[in-house]
Amino acid sequence: MGFYEKFIKDGAKGFSLKGGPFAKWRYPASKVIYRKRLIAGPEPDRSRSAWSNWNYDSEVYAFGKRLNENFKDELLRQAFIDPSYAVSEKSKLQDIELEFDIFQNNANLAKEGENICKNYIRALLNFWYPKLPAQGVEAVVDFLTNTESMSFISKNIGIVDLVKTQEFPIQNQTLQSSLYAIIAALSESESPIKAHLFINDFIVTQLVGEDINEIWKVENPMGLLCDELNKSGSSFLPKARLIWSTGANSPTATFVVGLYLDEKFLSKGSGETVEIAEEMAARDALKRIFGTGEDTAPIPFGDKARKFSQMINSIYEKFKNSNI
Repeated sequence: MGFYEKFIKDGAKGFSLKGGPFAKWRYPASKVIYRKRLIAGPEPDRSRSAWSNWNYDSEVYAFGKRLNENFKDELLRQAFIDPSYAVSEKSKLQDIELEFDIFQNNANLAKEGENICKNYIRALLNFWYPKLPAQGVEAVVDFLTNTESMSFISKNIGIVDLVKTQEFPIQNQTLQSSLYAIIAALSESESPIKAHLFINDFIVTQLVGEDINEIWKVENPMGLLCDELNKSGSSFLPKARLIWSTGANSPTATFVVGLYLDEKFLSKGSGETVEIAEEMAARDALKRIFGTGEDTAPIPFGDKARKFSQMINSIYEKFKNSNI
């Protein structure tokens, strides 16, 4: 008779369940349980609603309170309904001759929320970095609103448990659309400025620790620098001059190149070759022109962002009207 059968038959006699963590029955019992867990295999993935202690109404209510936002209940519930779920529910209710409005889903809210989100980020960047070109602004917008970033935010604020969809596991695109729908629902429930602050708190904060100059990958910095100087009315082109070098014929060579405009110092950069140093000098000059250098104050968050909300909102209205 194996230990497990003996334990089941007369465990109370031969293996007293008393004795604390060092009782003689604990190790062999744990060993049996572990082997049975291996035989049974890993726990299957299940949605949160599959558990017995799930209460959807309470979770929806708690979602808004957890974010400290006052959503309209019907808008918040609609923001969680994916179009695939609406189609599925309509087909199910048709069998029992009940009606279901298939248009009660988050498709329109998601489209509206995407416009609000992207236009606000554009307005914020134009306010804080007024000299940053449109290409740089769009690069940052794409970085902040890509599917991976948006789905990561959705998972961490609890949207993943509340979305009604036929998908399981839920796709990142669905989580992204749901987050956009939440933004639109907040804008309609309270005000556009509240939605802007929500975007600032949860989406724009993904820029913490990031360098905008690295996000926007300029392939030809010298060409862009010449274009910017021409736009500013300069009739001179930047000239590169070798300032300093060491170990030119060794594996650890270093060159420092400076850029001059009409015999005036513009910027400098270093690298393993003269070409790399010249490229880095051009990038340094672009940082100075666009105001995105290390000496520039970072984008405001939290209470600081709220001080500028009205000014940023005025710029947002211009972007909003231009997209209509």
